[in-house]
Amino acid sequence: MTFPNIHKRILSRLALVWLLLSVITGTVVYYAGQYRLEEYVVSLAELESRLYLDRYQSYNKAPSPERRALLNLKVQELVQGSAFLTVEIYNRQGQKVADAEKSREAKLYEARIPKHTNDFATDPKHHHLMHYLDKELFLQVFVPIKEPGGSTIGFFEGVYQVNQETLKRLQGVIVLSLVMVILAIFLTTLTLYPVIISLNKGLLRYSLDLTRSNLGTLEALGSAIAKRDSDTNSHNYRVTLYALRLAELLNCPTADMQRLMKGAFLHDVGKIAISDTILLKRGKLTVEEFQVMKTHILHGTEIVQGYAWLQDAEDVVRYHHEKYDGSGYQEGLSGEAIPVNARIFAIVDVFDALTSRRPYKEPWPLDKALETILSDAGTHFDPRFALLFCQHAPQLYAEICNNEETALQEKLAAYMNRLFPGPQAR
Repeated sequence: MTFPNIHKRILSRLALVWLLLSVITGTVVYYAGQYRLEEYVVSLAELESRLYLDRYQSYNKAPSPERRALLNLKVQELVQGSAFLTVEIYNRQGQKVADAEKSREAKLYEARIPKHTNDFATDPKHHHLMHYLDKELFLQVFVPIKEPGGSTIGFFEGVYQVNQETLKRLQGVIVLSLVMVILAIFLTTLTLYPVIISLNKGLLRYSLDLTRSNLGTLEALGSAIAKRDSDTNSHNYRVTLYALRLAELLNCPTADMQRLMKGAFLHDVGKIAISDTILLKRGKLTVEEFQVMKTHILHGTEIVQGYAWLQDAEDVVRYHHEKYDGSGYQEGLSGEAIPVNARIFAIVDVFDALTSRRPYKEPWPLDKALETILSDAGTHFDPRFALLFCQHAPQLYAEICNNEETALQEKLAAYMNRLFPGPQAR
């Protein structure tokens, strides 16, 4: 994982924490706000209902048809000047003694609200239900009417309409609370980012040093194998640079190029198990010797599989001698079944072998090497990759082939810094 990816991972996880906390806390704040809104509305309705309770208590001291008619008249007057749309008052036996409605529209709203179904004679508790109708809030209240001594003498039921301005103000408070909580969580989460980065700064630097050390080890190991094979480690530098340039032309992702660099360094690491008699032989190998030579693929695969950090180099180490038509070794893969990095490396490995001096041959001219690459497109090499490489090969050859090792090392170091950036890269 590169260092920009570490920053992205930290940010993505902090964003996830912020989202989860916002959802959880926001839900709590919302329901708490709704509860406070309900409590406030209930207190308003109960406060206003006391006017009706007082009228009924006065009537209940000496009930009569005349006083009942007067009670109904007073209730109707109160309804017209209050927030209650409808009011119904019952005696202790559950018989209606008074009712009123503010308007015909109030009757329509009341018809959409279920009637209270409790047993009046045995239910001495307050009840209220919230109803949203046509974006307006209504409160259905049921209040037992009690004597000063505490015994129930009747029941009040009404539909209370919450004032729109009051409702908007209360809902605005809930929304503002939600926004403030989410913003506070966001700012807290944002503050944690530099804290976490600061705490992990030493770890990031250590990881960078370890990555660079590992790459240096790969370079040294690959160079040692290359020197054993050709008296110079320039081959390893050149094929790695050729491979990375071709991968750039193919727009390969950074992660694939990281694996390609490791594989290019170690492509022939298995040759450490091949005897000098075969490895350095001048002239053509016998069939038996070639069979032994091919085992360097198996040895190399075993080496990289034994270390977690090297395992992603296996695509090149294991498959760079496969051929596009399936006639290569060891697996006999063909076409796109061969990993992309192996198809890239197969081209540049052969190209550098043709254009460089080896103990058993002189370097070929560029045009002859390109003719060979193109003639083997579709059989040995991926035809699309081979054509693209040959189109850019003259420029790449001029930039890389005859450079001194120091210059090649500098070019490779630039790639290392780009593909394996440090903590400062964001």
